[in-house]
Amino acid sequence: MKKLTLFLLLLISFNSIGQSISCDDLLDKIKYDGYKKGTSLVIGSDAISNIDWYEYEDMLFAIVRFTTSYKNYVYGGWEYSSYSYINFKSSFENSNSKGTFFNQNIRSAKVDCY
Repeated sequence: MKKLTLFLLLLISFNSIGQSISCDDLLDKIKYDGYKKGTSLVIGSDAISNIDWYEYEDMLFAIVRFTTSYKNYVYGGWEYSSYSYINFKSSFENSNSKGTFFNQNIRSAKVDCY
């Protein structure tokens, strides 16, 4: 319960920060100040091209590139640990439907920026 409360406080505070920063600045901050953990390539998808996984300020972020716009979007703010990253990334990569996994587990965590 203590970890959940701390995680929610971190997520709320990060979402507040996200609202006062441009999406381009946030992407740059995560890419240049964070640590790239890996990439998930999506072959044959009509929606997602790839996901770059980053750790930034002890949180896990997914930088999602869509096939239609080739624009990057920031999702996440999940509490980071090596185990949670590996588990989340491999669950995405091993899912039968990347779109379903994205809709159920990632989409709702879009970081609110302008």
